[in-house]
Amino acid sequence: MALPAQPRTLGSDQLAPLIKQENFYDAEMNPAGDFENVLADSGDSGTLIDERTGLMWQRGGLDLCSFRRMKKKIEELNRAGLAGYHDWRLPTLIEAMSLMEAVLNSQGLHLPSCFSGKQPFIFTADRRRPTGYWFVDFARARAYWSSGTVPGGFGRLCRKSD
Repeated sequence: MALPAQPRTLGSDQLAPLIKQENFYDAEMNPAGDFENVLADSGDSGTLIDERTGLMWQRGGLDLCSFRRMKKKIEELNRAGLAGYHDWRLPTLIEAMSLMEAVLNSQGLHLPSCFSGKQPFIFTADRRRPTGYWFVDFARARAYWSSGTVPGGFGRLCRKSD
């Protein structure tokens, strides 16, 4: 099941229909959502593969920083070859929402427990119309936006698995 990988500019009115269409859990927009991932260890301790969506995910993530700094960190990781790959990116909002779980894990997040809990909310590649950035908040189990002057966010990178 391929999810939209190209970044988009989405208005707030477009979000709930997209989340419901994919059956993703969001505490406010779709509390009945129950999308199930099929996560498998990729053989590299730093990544997982979601066999349902075809995405490889970073288990950990990137520390709190500005969006501009986040882009630079991703470029640096791609030059170095994180886990041997050079095509890591921020997930789209829909891709990030595919990780949301209805039940809290032992770290107090709505996220599979095989992921680091050090990134309670993450930037996505999607922008908000008319302005701002879309985030996924695993602590509050929801998607949200923040203005273009947001001081920062965390990152969890993904790529299409081979």
